Amino acid sequence: MPQRKPLRTLSNNSSPVTRSHAARKLYATQKRATSRAPKTAKRISKAIDILDPPRQPPSLENQYTTRPEIPDTFIPLQHYFSPHEAQPTLSSDPSTPYDVFSEFWDDTVFATLVANTNEYAAKMRGPIPPPGHSCLRQWKPATMREMQKFVAQIIFMGVHGCRSLVEFWRQPAQIGGKERLSLERFQQIKRYLHIEPVQVEGRKDSEWWRKLEPLHSILKERFQRALKPGSDLAVDEMMVRFGGRSKHTYRMPNKPITQGYRIFALCWKGYTWNWLYTSRAAGIQIPDQQHYHGSTHLTPTSIAIHDLITSLPYHTHQFNVYMDNYFSNIALFQVLRELRIGACGTARQNKNAFLSDIHNDFPGLPWNHLSGAQVGSISNPILALQWEDSGSVHMLSTIHEMHQQKNSILHPHASERTL
Repeated sequence: MPQRKPLRTLSNNSSPVTRSHAARKLYATQKRATSRAPKTAKRISKAIDILDPPRQPPSLENQYTTRPEIPDTFIPLQHYFSPHEAQPTLSSDPSTPYDVFSEFWDDTVFATLVANTNEYAAKMRGPIPPPGHSCLRQWKPATMREMQKFVAQIIFMGVHGCRSLVEFWRQPAQIGGKERLSLERFQQIKRYLHIEPVQVEGRKDSEWWRKLEPLHSILKERFQRALKPGSDLAVDEMMVRFGGRSKHTYRMPNKPITQGYRIFALCWKGYTWNWLYTSRAAGIQIPDQQHYHGSTHLTPTSIAIHDLITSLPYHTHQFNVYMDNYFSNIALFQVLRELRIGACGTARQNKNAFLSDIHNDFPGLPWNHLSGAQVGSISNPILALQWEDSGSVHMLSTIHEMHQQKNSILHPHASERTL
């Protein structure tokens, strides 16, 4: 844990602090000597302390905010079911990594890729090729074995990064030796690779993600079928690196991946159980059968998170979902509590998450101080917490409570509380 900052001097509403003439003169001399002679500045600082000793910070007694804290009657969400551990539900007992991979990418997936790739290549290399499409290389339809090698080499390239595509063929032994695809054949299949059936036309611009169908639906169904997640999950955003030209990508300089496609994901310990695509131009992808119809107003982002979470079997199992301040807000937590789904996450200080009226802005609160208030409706209350680190950290939760300490350094009517 980083070293905490010292307490700031508390104001006692008295007259401004004044120094003696000698102390002010020595202070000015110290300021000029700091950069030139550190030892001299240190001696001058001691002299200032003798002439004008520093005042002790006033006691925190009666210095706490007058805003009310969380009432003792707040009751966290009471789940109907007990916590449970994750349970893998694979159809077979895998013994090798390839067996696990085959649970998701079986021959059905490869057959779909082969059929759509060959159909797209035949369309582009027909009797009259499209303008600007050259057909200098001879093409033969891709086979199942070639598509498996192609995917295997894609995975290998993802594990062993390289600056250019050609470098992977400079050491043939590393990519399968004689079993590998040639560079020319690999480039051909990459050029005509097609996931979506070619005959599909008239797709809406907002349904750009359907280019991944039917692979998207197949993998999502198998990911959810292969594992029953545990009680504690997390919602966050993932970035898929892409540096090409697309109006659907995002640029986020503060992220580890600064540019690419953004995905909202529901995960359990690194396992992605469900996800939704987002677009800078078309917004968030929400399936038609999962639209939110509740009475509480939710933003489009909150609706997407609601649809992700409600895909869990919450009618028969207990779930608590954790998220960061991009997703946390009072309305979403109320809706989740009504569904008996626990929620917890950091919150931004605004009208939708952590109201300014309950922010404890008293100067000089000690490190590790915890205060809070109850927000939301009476039937679906939410605990809004403020914890003091080097700065104020705000949180929302429906699954935690606060306990009063016996010995508090604060005012008796506004005691410090901890989780």
